[in-house]
Amino acid sequence: MAPSAALALKKSTVKFYSRQLDRHILPAFGSCAICEINQVQIEALLSGLRQKGYGHGALRGVRATFSTVFQAAIRRAISITILRMAFESARRRPGSSADSISLLRYPFHDRTALVTCCGRICIYKKEINLSTSLAGQAVGIKEVDDGIWLVSFMDYDLGYIDLEEKTLQPLNNPLAQSVKLCLRNVL
Repeated sequence: MAPSAALALKKSTVKFYSRQLDRHILPAFGSCAICEINQVQIEALLSGLRQKGYGHGALRGVRATFSTVFQAAIRRAISITILRMAFESARRRPGSSADSISLLRYPFHDRTALVTCCGRICIYKKEINLSTSLAGQAVGIKEVDDGIWLVSFMDYDLGYIDLEEKTLQPLNNPLAQSVKLCLRNVL
C-alpha cells in the first residue's frame, strides 16, 4: 500500500509534502531516525529558512509536512504495537494460532462489532469513527448508560461513544509507553 493511501491524501497534497521533504527537510534531517528529531531541531530549521528569506507560507508548509510525517509515524507505531500484542496474545493461548486473532470475542460486552476498512463501526444504523488502525478487527461494545457505549479492543478500553453525537471520546492511551518504545526501536 502506498504511503499516501494509508494517509488518505490527495495527489496534489502528496506532491506538496514531497516537495517540502526534498527541498527542506531531508537535506537537514536525511540521516536522522524520525524518533531522534525534536522540537528544537525543527525550530532551528524553520529559523534558518526564515533567515534565508523564505516567507510565512513556506514555513507553514514545512511545519505541516513535519506534522503529517509524525502523525503517520505514530499511527504506524500504534498499528505495529497492536498487531504485535495480538500475535503475542494468540501465541500464549494454548491451542490457538495467529489466525484466531480475527476471531476475537468479547463475552462480557453486549455485542461485538467489526471495524470497517475506513475505521468505523456501525450500530443502530449509525456510523461511528474509531481508527483505521483497527480496520478489519473486532471490537467489543457494551452499553454503560442510555446511548453511551464502552468500546474495547482485546483487553484495552478505547473510549466511550455517544450514539447521539456519533463520536468516540477516547480514554487515556493504554499503549502510550509501547508507542514510545516502538517509535524508538522500529522507526
